[in-house]
Amino acid sequence: MAVRGAPAIGIAAAYGFALAAGRGEDLEQAFHVLVGARPTAANLGWALREVRAAPEPAARARELHREEVERCRRMSEHAAGLLSPGTSALTHCNTGGLATGGRGTALGAVREAWVRGLLRNVFVNETRPLLQGARLTAWELEAAGIPHTVIADSAAGHLFACGEIDSVLVGADRIAANGDTANKIGTYPLAVLAARHEVPFYVVAPTSTVDLETPTGAEIPIEERDPNEVSSRFPARNPAFDVTPAELISAIVTEHGVHRAPYAETLAQAAPALEGVDGLDEIHVVTNSKFAEAFREWAEDAGRGVRILDDGTADEEGKLGAIGDLELAIRSEAIDDDLLVLAGDNLFSESFAPFAAFGREKRAPALGVYDVDDLDAVRRYNAIELDEENRVVFFEEKPERPASTLIGIALYFYPSSSLRLVGEYLTEGNNPDQPGRLVEWLYPRTPVYAWRVPGRWYDVGSKETLEEADRAFGGGG
Repeated sequence: MAVRGAPAIGIAAAYGFALAAGRGEDLEQAFHVLVGARPTAANLGWALREVRAAPEPAARARELHREEVERCRRMSEHAAGLLSPGTSALTHCNTGGLATGGRGTALGAVREAWVRGLLRNVFVNETRPLLQGARLTAWELEAAGIPHTVIADSAAGHLFACGEIDSVLVGADRIAANGDTANKIGTYPLAVLAARHEVPFYVVAPTSTVDLETPTGAEIPIEERDPNEVSSRFPARNPAFDVTPAELISAIVTEHGVHRAPYAETLAQAAPALEGVDGLDEIHVVTNSKFAEAFREWAEDAGRGVRILDDGTADEEGKLGAIGDLELAIRSEAIDDDLLVLAGDNLFSESFAPFAAFGREKRAPALGVYDVDDLDAVRRYNAIELDEENRVVFFEEKPERPASTLIGIALYFYPSSSLRLVGEYLTEGNNPDQPGRLVEWLYPRTPVYAWRVPGRWYDVGSKETLEEADRAFGGGG
């Protein structure tokens, strides 16, 4: 096992894809080879989608590495805040610097708790069959000067019964939308023991480990490793991971904070699409008078300096339209910087960071595109065609005979130099309500580029799609 630990696997895969790109290799083949290497770790597919969508894969890989360091710091601080002075903790496998891009996940929390004077001792499960705890975690704790005791995996129950364990901190390789968590084999029994003895059981992992597209733990693929790691003489099984049901987990801690049940709701809020967008100075929400006050109340809790702009309308008859609202924001807020635009009825499972980087690299208007895999759906949206440089060469709203299932969606990037074109479009008397009409008007006049949206996208413009999105992102009905 040359690389282990879900975050480290993701970073290594990102660099591997970047190397393939730099060598001019077949990138689709590289993607499929890498993504299939360790099927349980969600970070692997996430990191590969990020670099595949980026205009410069190597730059994005380095950026992912830097972001991982910061994620480790933040989640460690959040998790350490759950521990009380004099805590005797138990951890499993290795979740420190050797398994991540930074100080670690669960072990990072242990290190932070030690710095704060909260920790008395750490029990380290040896973690058979490869002994990551006994060999790696014990070494990291020794190097940090943190008191620790290595125990046989099967000794944990005895220590719980004796009252010697106050909390359990583990990492994760994949967290399903409902909170079910796949981690190193042997984690599930610890959760059962912790529940039996009323000891808190904490999972510490970055949002890149949260897989909102996997509804429950039953759908998480479990890697089976070489049976010879268990026994070279007798028949053996060697599942590398097990799944801990969400009801046994006291809290899941990400870089965004502490998430508690119902995880289907709290985890869906843990992966904001704006996370990681460099240079994001201001967030403006344009709404009408009917909803402005509710948005202001929401903005007070958003914690990102969100500004609410009331367009002064109260009904369909007087509305400015999507493009009219965009022009209102540009003019009234004196926006003269690059602009990322998103329609409020769209939901995304992945960050916009690569899209913003794509737009900056092109220095031209850009839009997100998505394959809906359904020609009937295309007829409700638009038809789009691209050249070999992903530049828009054809765009038609609500086509009668679409040639492909690729559509443009309401995600746009406008560099500062192009903002004046929004006003020109409206001055000519064009449709102010359909953002696609602006794209249709723009691409013959200036280059417009397309970026393929990774992960999952939902247009929640109807009751049916809202319910479907709620099941996927929030677990509701």
